[in-house]
Amino acid sequence: MNESSHAHPCVIITRPDHQAQPLADALRAASFEPVRFPALELIPMNVWQPGGVSITGHLAAVIFVSPNAVRFSLSCPYWQDPVVQSCQWWGVGAGTAQLARQHYPHQRIQYPHQGGSEFLLQSGVWENLRGRQVLIVRGREGRETLAQQLRQHGIDVIQHIVYRNVCPAYEPDEIQRVWNQAIAAVIITSAAIAVHLRMILHSSLSWRVAQTTGLVAISSRVLVAARESGLGQGKTVIAGSADPAALVNAVHQLSGRT
Repeated sequence: MNESSHAHPCVIITRPDHQAQPLADALRAASFEPVRFPALELIPMNVWQPGGVSITGHLAAVIFVSPNAVRFSLSCPYWQDPVVQSCQWWGVGAGTAQLARQHYPHQRIQYPHQGGSEFLLQSGVWENLRGRQVLIVRGREGRETLAQQLRQHGIDVIQHIVYRNVCPAYEPDEIQRVWNQAIAAVIITSAAIAVHLRMILHSSLSWRVAQTTGLVAISSRVLVAARESGLGQGKTVIAGSADPAALVNAVHQLSGRT
């Protein structure tokens, strides 16, 4: 799992393996040693909430809640629907919007200047959509906050669940090989990852190492989730973004390197 020999401080990457390469490259360029330990796997799904609800001519907006929502919905047939193509398209953050633009270059993808569903709700664009329909594309374990608050504005919300999170299984020797070394930081990019790390490690001696290792979280909400799971008992830094550059900068802060 290690990227190469350990000539530099090791940093544990816990995000899904298919998302790890840009961060691993950025860490290596900054003279850190990336060590992959995915604590989250994503499985495709195709579930509508409420069940059986379809897109109507009243559709006003599509919202992708994450890059994974974009990635796992690429084969969905409704992207060819003229109603969908003509409505507003939103990502909850810059990374989500950027990936959506790569796959749908003819669409105008908007996003709040500060990432997150909270800032999306504060944009004010939803005030004029009462009685209209909004499609949220998301994962099964995602928060209901966005849908709930849009409904409070009188908006008809339908949700397409396109993936689910599962906790990967590790053999004891795999765990020991990764965690039985000098670790400069562990990077946590979601609340689910924090929960899964506890599930994977809590019965091993490595759990205490994970608890006390310096921790980088992408947001205050993720840091709270990490601490509730028992992590973050050492020094912590909030990166403010899942962007590799922001995460590497946070690792610099954590390690005291300039």
